Amino acid sequence: MPHLKYPAPDFDIKLHGARLQRARRLLDDPAALRQASEYNQLHFWRKYGTSQSAGSRYEREGQVPKPVRMLLLLEALGHVSEAQMIEVARLVERAELRQESD
Repeated sequence: MPHLKYPAPDFDIKLHGARLQRARRLLDDPAALRQASEYNQLHFWRKYGTSQSAGSRYEREGQVPKPVRMLLLLEALGHVSEAQMIEVARLVERAELRQESD
Protein backbone atom coordinates (compact mmCIF):
# COMPACT_ATOMS: atom_id res chain seq x y z
CA MET A 1 0.00 0.00 0.00
CA PRO A 2 1.50 3.38 -0.98
CA HIS A 3 2.28 5.92 1.72
CA LEU A 4 -0.30 8.72 1.78
CA LYS A 5 0.94 12.31 1.59
CA TYR A 6 -1.86 13.36 3.92
CA PRO A 7 -3.49 11.72 6.94
CA ALA A 8 -6.47 9.56 6.10
CA PRO A 9 -9.78 10.85 7.50
CA ASP A 10 -10.78 9.26 10.78
CA PHE A 11 -14.23 7.82 10.18
CA ASP A 12 -14.11 6.05 13.55
CA ILE A 13 -14.50 9.26 15.55
CA LYS A 14 -17.29 8.83 18.06
CA LEU A 15 -20.42 10.79 17.14
CA HIS A 16 -22.25 12.80 19.77
CA GLY A 17 -25.63 11.13 20.38
CA ALA A 18 -27.66 14.35 20.34
CA ARG A 19 -26.05 15.46 17.08
CA LEU A 20 -26.77 12.08 15.50
CA GLN A 21 -30.42 12.25 16.60
CA ARG A 22 -30.74 15.76 15.17
CA ALA A 23 -29.24 14.62 11.87
CA ARG A 24 -31.70 11.73 11.67
CA ARG A 25 -34.62 14.03 12.44
CA LEU A 26 -33.56 16.49 9.76
CA LEU A 27 -33.06 13.82 7.12
CA ASP A 28 -36.21 11.85 7.94
CA ASP A 29 -38.49 14.50 6.47
CA PRO A 30 -36.92 16.51 3.64
CA ALA A 31 -40.29 18.17 2.89
CA ALA A 32 -40.48 19.57 6.44
CA LEU A 33 -36.90 20.80 6.15
CA ARG A 34 -37.75 22.67 2.95
CA GLN A 35 -41.04 24.04 4.30
CA ALA A 36 -39.25 25.40 7.37
CA SER A 37 -36.98 27.32 5.00
CA GLU A 38 -40.00 29.00 3.34
CA TYR A 39 -38.46 28.35 -0.10
CA ASN A 40 -40.37 26.70 -2.90
CA GLN A 41 -39.05 23.40 -4.23
CA LEU A 42 -37.23 24.98 -7.16
CA HIS A 43 -35.16 27.37 -5.05
CA PHE A 44 -34.60 25.04 -2.10
CA TRP A 45 -33.31 22.06 -4.07
CA ARG A 46 -31.27 24.22 -6.44
CA LYS A 47 -29.01 25.12 -3.48
CA TYR A 48 -28.07 21.45 -3.27
CA GLY A 49 -27.41 21.02 -6.98
CA THR A 50 -30.57 19.19 -7.88
CA SER A 51 -33.73 19.91 -9.83
CA GLN A 52 -37.22 20.72 -8.61
CA SER A 53 -38.54 17.42 -9.98
CA ALA A 54 -35.82 15.43 -8.21
CA GLY A 55 -36.49 17.38 -4.99
CA SER A 56 -40.19 16.61 -5.27
CA ARG A 57 -39.35 12.92 -5.59
CA TYR A 58 -37.05 13.09 -2.56
CA GLU A 59 -39.82 14.71 -0.53
CA ARG A 60 -42.41 12.18 -1.68
CA GLU A 61 -40.28 9.04 -1.35
CA GLY A 62 -37.89 10.17 1.38
CA GLN A 63 -34.85 8.76 -0.44
CA VAL A 64 -32.35 11.58 -0.82
CA PRO A 65 -28.98 10.65 -2.40
CA LYS A 66 -26.07 10.60 0.04
CA PRO A 67 -24.19 13.59 -1.47
CA VAL A 68 -27.34 15.73 -1.19
CA ARG A 69 -27.96 14.52 2.40
CA MET A 70 -24.40 15.53 3.25
CA LEU A 71 -24.94 19.03 1.84
CA LEU A 72 -28.26 19.35 3.70
CA LEU A 73 -26.56 18.49 6.97
CA LEU A 74 -23.56 20.74 6.39
CA GLU A 75 -25.91 23.69 6.14
CA ALA A 76 -28.41 22.58 8.79
CA LEU A 77 -25.66 21.94 11.36
CA GLY A 78 -24.10 25.34 10.69
CA HIS A 79 -20.87 24.18 9.04
CA VAL A 80 -21.76 26.05 5.84
CA SER A 81 -23.92 29.16 5.57
CA GLU A 82 -26.84 29.52 3.21
CA ALA A 83 -24.95 32.27 1.37
CA GLN A 84 -22.02 29.89 0.84
CA MET A 85 -24.35 27.16 -0.46
CA ILE A 86 -25.92 29.59 -2.93
CA GLU A 87 -22.54 30.89 -4.08
CA VAL A 88 -21.21 27.36 -4.67
CA ALA A 89 -24.41 26.33 -6.48
CA ARG A 90 -24.08 29.34 -8.79
CA LEU A 91 -20.38 28.66 -9.42
CA VAL A 92 -21.12 25.05 -10.37
CA GLU A 93 -24.00 26.09 -12.61
CA ARG A 94 -21.86 28.69 -14.39
CA ALA A 95 -18.96 26.26 -14.80
CA GLU A 96 -21.34 23.69 -16.30
CA LEU A 97 -22.75 26.27 -18.73
CA ARG A 98 -19.25 27.19 -19.84
CA GLN A 99 -18.37 23.53 -20.44
CA GLU A 100 -21.49 23.12 -22.58
CA SER A 101 -20.60 26.15 -24.71
CA ASP A 102 -16.95 25.11 -25.24
